[in-house]
Amino acid sequence: MIALALLAACTPHSAAIDDGEMTAFLAVSTSQNIFNDTLNLDDFDDHWQLDCRSDVPESELLPDRISGCNDIDNVDYETWLGFDGYEIVQQKLDPWRGEAIMTSEGDLQITFHQHVPGSELRFAFVVDPGFQPKVCNTNAEGQPELDDVDGNWLQNWTAGDGSTDPEAQGFDSGTLFYLNAGAYQFDPSDLTKVWILPNEWLAGYTQAKLGDEDFFLRSVRYGKPFAYAEHEIDDTTQPRASDLFYVQMPAGSDPTANQDFLDQVALMKQIAVDSQNEMNLAGYDDFHPRVETNAWRTPDAVEAGLDGWGELDYNWVHFDQDAADLSVGNPATGEFHLTYQANGAQSKLFINGTFTVDKIKKDHWTVPDLEHDKQIDNGTVLCGTPVTE
Repeated sequence: MIALALLAACTPHSAAIDDGEMTAFLAVSTSQNIFNDTLNLDDFDDHWQLDCRSDVPESELLPDRISGCNDIDNVDYETWLGFDGYEIVQQKLDPWRGEAIMTSEGDLQITFHQHVPGSELRFAFVVDPGFQPKVCNTNAEGQPELDDVDGNWLQNWTAGDGSTDPEAQGFDSGTLFYLNAGAYQFDPSDLTKVWILPNEWLAGYTQAKLGDEDFFLRSVRYGKPFAYAEHEIDDTTQPRASDLFYVQMPAGSDPTANQDFLDQVALMKQIAVDSQNEMNLAGYDDFHPRVETNAWRTPDAVEAGLDGWGELDYNWVHFDQDAADLSVGNPATGEFHLTYQANGAQSKLFINGTFTVDKIKKDHWTVPDLEHDKQIDNGTVLCGTPVTE
């Protein structure tokens, strides 16, 4: 599920950016764009330098770095800002091509291609309009029955936590998708173990390529961001239990009546604000991690799952339409906020904007959904119901 063909460009132009911007932090020690001199840095709309390294001679620091390194030395969450020197470039989004296609698996993929000074920027995001985790239960008559897990996820994500806090505020209409592919949690009872979210809980994905560098989405943080960052640099590093956004509550209780849970929510909102402020120190002022409290999930007193877990989401797309209207032949509009990490480098990429899709196209260039076809061929029965067309 959530397959993405980033380089595909065979369908008619059908999507456009109304307004938006990309900002890349290119790490001078590890960026392939820097090594290969791929990009014409001074030809971007904006270009500045940041270099807060304390382990290199003064003569090797970037000469035009912005001030404020004393503050960046003390950041708590976006700690990577002090790991390297960065050539930072910013460009208005003005793609020469955009496609919105519905894949054979029923996922909506929107891709944009843009010229940047010296090279190309390509990025795509994909969501599952039919997203809804389900579980097979036994009803009162002893028959198998397919039920929603924790109610309607898209509706609850979209509604937010009911507050006016911009870090957790919901939307009055439309559909919010978290691009949560690749998300994982640490086991609170054994911090040496991680749990990867199952495929049926994954609503979306995004990927990008800027010049010679491939970028992949920053995963959801179910704990303090620095703990995840340290683990992703060295997977032998584990967080402390106090670093996790997890509160165990009695089964069936109300999370919003639990003071430990309310304290956790307040902490996450403050971390979101502090992270934005840390990025402001580096000259970037459009960083918007979203707080998802999961307060709408009824606790079951089991650590595995999402009830009791708060999260910071760095990749999300909000459509103005209901999920049911995201189908072939229909238009779509919305906004996206994307946060990427480079493959094999300390480079980071941020892309935010609003978009318009004139008409969602059916992808005629992919193979059929073979899993579904084979289930039909084999007479597969799922939760008491045969798989059909």
